[in-house]
Amino acid sequence: MTQFKSESDYFKNKAMLESLSQVPWNLYEVFFGANWKKRIKRWLYFFPNYCRFYLTMLHLIPERDLIFKTFWGRKFSFGSGDGGTIFLGSNRMFNAEARLTMFLIKHLKETDVFYDAGASYGFYTMLAQELRAAQIHAFEPDRKVFMYLQKNAGSSHNVYLNNVALAECVRETILFKNGTGSFVNSIIPEVSSYYKKSVKVVDTQENEVVQTITLDQYVSAHPNSIPTILKLDVEGAESLVISGGLQVLNQFHPCIAMEIWEGEQGKNFSQKAVSLLEKLSYKPYRITEIGNIELVNSLDFHYVNLFDNIIFLPHG
Repeated sequence: MTQFKSESDYFKNKAMLESLSQVPWNLYEVFFGANWKKRIKRWLYFFPNYCRFYLTMLHLIPERDLIFKTFWGRKFSFGSGDGGTIFLGSNRMFNAEARLTMFLIKHLKETDVFYDAGASYGFYTMLAQELRAAQIHAFEPDRKVFMYLQKNAGSSHNVYLNNVALAECVRETILFKNGTGSFVNSIIPEVSSYYKKSVKVVDTQENEVVQTITLDQYVSAHPNSIPTILKLDVEGAESLVISGGLQVLNQFHPCIAMEIWEGEQGKNFSQKAVSLLEKLSYKPYRITEIGNIELVNSLDFHYVNLFDNIIFLPHG
């Protein structure tokens, strides 16, 4: 799939992969689970981060910027009042995110136009910058998180940051939040309800009115920015993004890296998006531990651990 343009590109990507191999990426397997041993292990390892987060949420200490470095050495900042910082600040990665990172390092080319839907604080936007993608278009509706995205991505002639959500039509909608953190913000009320029931946290977050646009509308307004790789991580709203991008997907057939959920949540929140892509003649591929891809004959959500990133490529 990848064709490196020069020998220097090959060694640059190889160096990044070697750096990534030093990251303790098995966060889910080591720390996450319902049994008491894993709960104790999780609390002991992340205790300082938990304390900082809860004290900030309860307004007992002021929120401040936290800064750490990516595995390739670039500074990355976020707010201490975001639950996601409990894990971001630990310099660990979920298995699914590590595999997607490896995939992009191996396969994203300098000619690619990378769309980052659900950009959050900008990890994948920054990674695409490091890999020298031709253009990068990031979409993040949360205004506070967007300010950090601007800080992390910086100003560059080929990076376009959009404080909007991609969806099925142009409208104002509610971005539902809860105390778990911005990484589970969603414009789907059922997703927010699921998180609030399954994760017991002190909820001090207020919902936010955000603007949505469609992928078709955005590409029509930027005709020289047709996506070749689309990363979709929008907490259950993936089917809305696809519905709003049918013309682009039918005409230009970009590679899609989409997050799917496990078990019953997968059936509830991911199945519709998968079905839409299948109707568009896309087929799913699992990312291997070394960043290659393998065709999946049939997606079984019960074999997903919490979540996974699946590559969808057009066939026929």
